[in-house]
Amino acid sequence: MDKQLEHIQFWCLLGFLQFAPLTVGFSFDIRYPRTLSVSDSEAAGSHFGYRVCQFGPAQGGSSVLVTAPFQDNRTGVVYRCSYDSGTCKALPVQVEPGVSLGLSLACNADRAMVCGPRQLHGCDTLNYLQGLCVELGPQLTVSQTLKPAFQECREFGLDAVILFDGSQSIITRDFVTMIDFIKNIIRMFTAPRAQVAVAQYSTDTSAVFHFEDFVSDPNPDNLMRSVDHFQEATYTPSAIRYVL
Repeated sequence: MDKQLEHIQFWCLLGFLQFAPLTVGFSFDIRYPRTLSVSDSEAAGSHFGYRVCQFGPAQGGSSVLVTAPFQDNRTGVVYRCSYDSGTCKALPVQVEPGVSLGLSLACNADRAMVCGPRQLHGCDTLNYLQGLCVELGPQLTVSQTLKPAFQECREFGLDAVILFDGSQSIITRDFVTMIDFIKNIIRMFTAPRAQVAVAQYSTDTSAVFHFEDFVSDPNPDNLMRSVDHFQEATYTPSAIRYVL
């Protein structure tokens, strides 16, 4: 009975191996590991070893590239390490502060590409996080710097129209409060290319002031000085079409 069970197990294993997809495996040398290191002051908080790859020919003369993307206040450093001695030396790659160079790394026999995604690029009041990649040649010198999907600064402005209800459903006290609220909003338009206009609607719609009025005098007290309360019916759809 035991022999019959062994035969069944053998043929099941043989059938599994016959139809199983090909795989590639590797193992770690836990008895004689090779250690690559830098000084404690450099390694502290730098994430040394975040990315590792072999650079150079597979047989002889190869180096190991190791990244430390958070070193130097998250600017990032790339090290060239000797497999034989275990010593590492920082490569003279200059990038802007805070890029986190080394969060991505790819190598082949004669070229390496190391990238960081945190290049801060300011456009007026907006800040963009850009990607930055550095290509290293056979001598591990910078051959080119790439900025994939770089966001250029473009001229843009902000045109805003405030449309408020001046119908008879708004009592006088609330109307005064609303005018003060609109004045406070107007005071927020301080950017160089930002402008605002205001319109009141009821049965009809009328502009309180236009964009060019704001440009010539952005003082909200002057712009909203002569605002009459219409106190008629409420025609909201036609008011929206007016400001569009």
